[in-house]
Amino acid sequence: MFKALYKPYKQKTRIFEKLISIATFVDNLILKVVLFLFVSQFAIVIIQVIFRYVLHQSFHWAEEMPRYLLVYITFLGGSVAFYHNELVVLEFFIKRLDISLRKYLSITTLIMIQVFLFWVTRAGFNFVIFALKNRQISPAMRIPMYYVYLSIPIGFLLMIFFGCVNLVSHIYSISKSK
Repeated sequence: MFKALYKPYKQKTRIFEKLISIATFVDNLILKVVLFLFVSQFAIVIIQVIFRYVLHQSFHWAEEMPRYLLVYITFLGGSVAFYHNELVVLEFFIKRLDISLRKYLSITTLIMIQVFLFWVTRAGFNFVIFALKNRQISPAMRIPMYYVYLSIPIGFLLMIFFGCVNLVSHIYSISKSK
């Protein structure tokens, strides 16, 4: 009889652990991509400075490319920061609440953030569709601008994923403590 009661709990634990392992894998992958983008951005800027001030020549794309890399670094890095709860939070009032009330407040906050993230993701896809329809291209590099605009929905979809993981984690910790 007790094994029958224990089985669903054990199954939920396995699903939760699998979700956390997927989130950790995605987190590590994003961190590696962000590091690569940051090193690329740094190298392009250094090479541009050397070419401009030492060799008196410059690349026509070297100012635009670091800017677009920074956009991707921002949105991808923002999703990682969201997963690790490292974004700016007003804790002055939250720390004054009871611990049980804090848990429910954090779940409510995560749900409201998820709604906002869905809205921004939809707006990001609208930017991408607009750039595709109008065949918008960047001035210096002549690449389609939807590549740049894709950073918005990609970053926010990752934030939605990590927000769901955080939400499940909060709910799991509340149910485990009962």
